[in-house]
Amino acid sequence: MLIGVTGYFPTSQGRGEPAGNFGGGVNLWLAEHAALRLEVRDHVSNYHMTNGNHYISFRIGVTFR
Repeated sequence: MLIGVTGYFPTSQGRGEPAGNFGGGVNLWLAEHAALRLEVRDHVSNYHMTNGNHYISFRIGVTFR
């Protein structure tokens, strides 16, 4: 489970836009000391008091132990 704060830059106003994010991820262990990390996050903003905008992001990485 992932929960955090995000800032989008720039906006039409020229300033950053605060947003929250949540999501999750998994490690797919390919070897004893290396894994492929897959994550999905939903960035939610309430810019200009609208009903909220959702921006989905996907991330791929490598994990070592």
